[in-house]
Amino acid sequence: NYTISGISVDRSINYAYSGLFGYNTGDISNLNVLINDDIFTTAQNVHIGAIAGYNRGTISECIVNGSIYTSPLSTFVYAGGIAGYNAGTIVDCDSNMEIYAEGSTVYAGGVTGENAGLIERTSSSGSVVVDDSLFAYAGGFTGNNTATIKNCYSRGNATVNISDTAFMMGVGGFAGRIEGGTVSNCYSTGKPVVSTASGACLLTQA
Repeated sequence: NYTISGISVDRSINYAYSGLFGYNTGDISNLNVLINDDIFTTAQNVHIGAIAGYNRGTISECIVNGSIYTSPLSTFVYAGGIAGYNAGTIVDCDSNMEIYAEGSTVYAGGVTGENAGLIERTSSSGSVVVDDSLFAYAGGFTGNNTATIKNCYSRGNATVNISDTAFMMGVGGFAGRIEGGTVSNCYSTGKPVVSTASGACLLTQA
């Protein structure tokens, strides 16, 4: 079990994979990560998470604490406490991350912005806030799911603040949107919180 603390990541390039590991295709395990000075990016296309910006490998038995911020200058944002985008496996992990995301299109969740892989026996407890986006999907656990999540739970609230220019939003205590796949034996004690303006189409779910 290894502890890594004092991490600060600031990326401002056009296309960014931001985190302790930008793009993971291997096995990451037994890490306790403390981010003292935030993970922040002003990149146009963003995949951002405490462990990995994009995960195609395996992340197991990891604990993360800290906060993530993205810029309103970003176009596409995938922000998650453990991985911004998960196309691999996340198992036996705990995320205690505060996430504040802005951008034109945002997927944000306490564990992952979007899950296209497998997540099991994992929890999240930090709050997730998406602000002033055209398309926004925010969940206490995941912004969007297209694959498999099982035996997981979330405790943090998910908030979407909608502007007059917003088009489509989804917010949920567990998932902002379930586009496909399966979610089984999971629960959330967090609440979906919405601040709306006229003209937006809003989807809410527990």
